[in-house]
Amino acid sequence: MIYSSVYASPLKGEYPAAVVKALEYLKANDFKNMEPGRYDIDGDKMYALVQNLTTEPVEKRKPEGHLDYIDVQYLVAGEEVIGCVPDTGKFPKNKVEGKDMIYFQDVSGETFVNMVPGDFCVFFPSDIHRPGVQANESMTVRKVVVKISTELI
Repeated sequence: MIYSSVYASPLKGEYPAAVVKALEYLKANDFKNMEPGRYDIDGDKMYALVQNLTTEPVEKRKPEGHLDYIDVQYLVAGEEVIGCVPDTGKFPKNKVEGKDMIYFQDVSGETFVNMVPGDFCVFFPSDIHRPGVQANESMTVRKVVVKISTELI
């Protein structure tokens, strides 16, 4: 997992090229004025999902993971908490048929990241993450999830 802000100054070569491309896309677009939906960056290999979502208490959000895609989760507006823990293979899980989505049960040892506008987290297939957790109170947030095919890494 990587946590930072688009306002930070990464060193050249600090991130894989595909992550750099995703971050450049995030910096170059005004997501506050874009309609929710999918925006292709490189077809199915890299695309952005602009979303409005309502944060909820931690117990109402499911931990998730992916096999074929890396998530770059970027907060545009509002406050969100995201839980994360390494997938060591010890947590029970359910694969969603036909989708690159795995839901986990009974995860323990999560670290929680408090997201503010401009922050991003990069979640690799080895990272379990629990997005959409409320900070102090439930609210609607605007976020963008850039999906990067693992083929690009």
